[in-house]
Amino acid sequence: MHVFRDTHAMEKAKLRKRMLSAIKTIDRFSESEAIQKALLSLPELDFSDTLLAYSPLPSEPAIDWKLLGKKILYPFVCDDVMCFGEGPLIASGSFGIMEPERIEAEYDKALMAVPLLGWSHDMQRLGRGGGYYDRYIAGNRDRLLTIGLSFSVSYIPDFEGEPHDVSLDIIITPSAVVRNPALKALKGTS
Repeated sequence: MHVFRDTHAMEKAKLRKRMLSAIKTIDRFSESEAIQKALLSLPELDFSDTLLAYSPLPSEPAIDWKLLGKKILYPFVCDDVMCFGEGPLIASGSFGIMEPERIEAEYDKALMAVPLLGWSHDMQRLGRGGGYYDRYIAGNRDRLLTIGLSFSVSYIPDFEGEPHDVSLDIIITPSAVVRNPALKALKGTS
């Protein structure tokens, strides 16, 4: 099992590198605009008044979160755990990502915008390898509606996650909104 884990981790590292190269070849600005337009039209936005957003890296869709009209919380890492606090984004964190002041905010339930490098047929995401999103989602699944934001080159049909990888509820690409078949049962949506 240890050998499988090491081999799988090496394969994921190669896949991350491949996805980052592919993302550099597309018009990220236009694709981000199309993703934002689809996000703004989601009926699931009524799930909560709170949005767990992210501060985008160049390889991630850039969204104007204010357009969603929600209370916006941004991630920061505290004691190796992902936490969320209110903006503004004031400092670059340990991963080079802009972070809010390190005061954890409270919320009952939230929409969670999830950046990704790739995603699979079963809606598992390929992230950057830290496991922060997977752990946070797993620990808060009952109060989150997760929405992965994906560039057109990010679908990986043969990607297989590991047991700790979580599936997302919705994935938005520039040309489609893909809903997890379990979404209705998990979130009580119609």
